[in-house]
Amino acid sequence: MKKIITTLIISLVIAGCAGGLRGKSNLTPPTELDLTVPATLVSQNWQIKTGSQTPKESNLRFYIADDGLGTLYIAGQKGVVTAIDRHNGQKRWEVKTQSPLYTGISYSQGILLVGTQDGYIEALSASNGAQVWHQKLLGVPAVPPVGNGQLAIVRTLFGAVESFNLQDGSEEWAYLFPRSEFSVRGAAPPTFLNGNILIAGDTGTLSLINAETGAEIWSRVLSQPQNGSYMGGLRDVDAAIIVSPQRIFVGQYLAGVTALTHDGRKLWQAGKGVYAGLAYTGESVISVERDSTIQALNAQNGASVWQNLDLRGRNLTKPVIVRNRIVVGDFEGYVHVIDATTGILQGTTKVGSTGFLWDIREIDGSVYLLDYSGTLYKVSI
Repeated sequence: MKKIITTLIISLVIAGCAGGLRGKSNLTPPTELDLTVPATLVSQNWQIKTGSQTPKESNLRFYIADDGLGTLYIAGQKGVVTAIDRHNGQKRWEVKTQSPLYTGISYSQGILLVGTQDGYIEALSASNGAQVWHQKLLGVPAVPPVGNGQLAIVRTLFGAVESFNLQDGSEEWAYLFPRSEFSVRGAAPPTFLNGNILIAGDTGTLSLINAETGAEIWSRVLSQPQNGSYMGGLRDVDAAIIVSPQRIFVGQYLAGVTALTHDGRKLWQAGKGVYAGLAYTGESVISVERDSTIQALNAQNGASVWQNLDLRGRNLTKPVIVRNRIVVGDFEGYVHVIDATTGILQGTTKVGSTGFLWDIREIDGSVYLLDYSGTLYKVSI
């Protein structure tokens, strides 16, 4: 199918905050850890060193992908992609892509998807890492491409969302949206909702796109610029969008968390700016704010349930939920455990040799963390 351009305006202004701001977003000095907090809640199951390193100063977004069948996949900036048995930590295969990577990695129907620094999407076989297809994009990918079993969807830094056939890479459509003059490098990954695609723009908008045609179903403005300053225009959605059975939860860099219905009706907005990510307990939305304050908001009305300041300035990862506990990693390789009901810090354990990348994964009660040296860790809580 020939590519279709489905919307109107795209700015050619490169992001004013191109450096990315997970590590630089807060000027709050790192909080010193309380050494009286128990260190025994977190136990390490295994670790494996891979070639999938990412320089800490890059602030690029590399994810941990899971095939649901016992294999994890990781990627690093130099283009090394590694498959690992998630039960025992053994390496299954490791390959290097033709070009360095800007972002990665995701899994869909036996295909791995990564984005390169020279503006390509690459599809690799999950069984051995061999290239299946690659396609030139309308810009450098901002986050790992995602798939739904039929399509591969990729969001670029310059305001394009492109769709390709997952199996053969043929072009389907492209959606272009207005680009903010000032933006934090990165973006929320495209997120599937009832077979369609949620896309967050740099101008504070959230849009639902028809997955088959690229046509816009609805679009909502989440927030307006807060003031006339440079920072006040940063309305990016950089944290992954959360979809619950009745709600959509979105975290913006300055405006905090917004809850919407599936048809785009705005319910509430609360909290402070979010960059690292959100988690959903069923009753509360957990946000890691720009200064690494952790906050729980009532999922029904946005009221503050609790706030934890113990880890401010420690450049936390996104949060994950393990039973009734919240788990995050930090810039020094510590793993922290917080009670999801009370917000009390319950445990702090040194695990990594360097800081952890932004994305961590919870699978069947275990937590997987990748550090900047390319070492993957499995821990139990």
